[in-house]
Amino acid sequence: MAEGQNPALYFNFIKATSFNSTAKLHENHYFIGIHDGAIRRMRPLARTLAEKPEFYKALGCTLTSPPSSELIVESTNTIAFSMVFGDN
Repeated sequence: MAEGQNPALYFNFIKATSFNSTAKLHENHYFIGIHDGAIRRMRPLARTLAEKPEFYKALGCTLTSPPSSELIVESTNTIAFSMVFGDN
């Protein structure tokens, strides 16, 4: 693999109730597995964060009222996506 070239990525869910994930680089391929128990818990965790005004304050956003339902849904989706795929 050439310098700066990204390896191929293979992603799958692992049937397990635990909150876990794993990743391995093998012969220039990344293999990533996320336990479906983790996936089931990510959205509720993300929603819990999105409902808290302190979360937005930590991000540097000033809210003049509690987060709206639309903001909570949008933030939940963004947080859950970032939990799985990072912030890239």
